[in-house]
Amino acid sequence: MPLSIELSDDEQRRFDALATRADRPIAAFAHDALVAGLDELEEIAWAEDAAREWIASDQSTRSLDDTKRELGL
Repeated sequence: MPLSIELSDDEQRRFDALATRADRPIAAFAHDALVAGLDELEEIAWAEDAAREWIASDQSTRSLDDTKRELGL
């Protein structure tokens, strides 16, 4: 699927330099960067969902120090 994005002059310069240095098309690097970023964004969304679910559950929490004390560690 075609995708169009706007890059700053600096971002374009960096992609150009990387593509020239590696003798690969800019699109290959842009794809790799987007996929890596997408993985990270999905992980962040998962963590935010988990945090919201925990907060909504109204369960109590305790500190690591308290837990260690309770376990005799």
